[in-house]
Amino acid sequence: MKLIIDSGATKTQWSLMTGKEAQHFYTRGLNPYYMTVETIHQTLLRELPEELLREPVKEIFFYGTGCSTKQNCNSIQSVLQHFFSQASITVHHDLYGAALALLHDQPGIACILGTGSNSCLWDGHQIIENAPSLGYMLGDEGSGTYLGKLLLKMILSEKADPKLSDAFFTFTRMNFAEILHKIYKEENPNRWIASLAEFAANHKKHPDIQEIIKKNFNDFIYEQVSRYTGFDKQDLSFTGSVAWFYQDELREVLEENHLISGIIMKDPMEGLIRWHSDKI
Repeated sequence: MKLIIDSGATKTQWSLMTGKEAQHFYTRGLNPYYMTVETIHQTLLRELPEELLREPVKEIFFYGTGCSTKQNCNSIQSVLQHFFSQASITVHHDLYGAALALLHDQPGIACILGTGSNSCLWDGHQIIENAPSLGYMLGDEGSGTYLGKLLLKMILSEKADPKLSDAFFTFTRMNFAEILHKIYKEENPNRWIASLAEFAANHKKHPDIQEIIKKNFNDFIYEQVSRYTGFDKQDLSFTGSVAWFYQDELREVLEENHLISGIIMKDPMEGLIRWHSDKI
């Protein structure tokens, strides 16, 4: 029995495989960059369902955001070993999981556009190039957080259509001062900023929103994709909520930049299950 785990900044999906069938469970995102081992442990104590803990899991494959260092991988592994003491556990970065899910053994460029963003050049077996991911304060172009920041800047600097601004303040149920407090004084502002992508999705036909959606994707191409060897000759495949919900605009921007559009998948779990099913 295998347990496949895909952990992003917002949520973690746990897929228990019995043969080629999978049962799904969810907890919040687990990021060892921002969470201590104890915090991760307490989160799983609260949120992991008993029925999952009772299963005789033999193999665990964890693909998670923040698992880019040996120390962070070891932190995740130690917590999982506590809950699944008999299991063999393998921990990889979520970008490796995304590339595996999207491309399997074919070369190409794999991209994550969700709450945050990341990308890599994949040779069919491993990541061979990876533009540095600078996080929501300095980077994350193409992500929900970056889109939210573009939206906030446009609204708060009074550059948006006044009717759109009124709709935005109604949506957030906050005024100018309350929004600034939310950003600068409360914990995890990136998650709230990323949630503003929902407002953009609800108004995405508005010219002001179309402008920032396209800027979001163009900035991602410029800051990340264009740095890869032969990027204009590679298939670009995407996973993540932003890529999925704005896929028409994404494909349009790719075409405008003369880039090759590949697979767009809402989340990598479908591809990961397919990959691990083939290994049974």
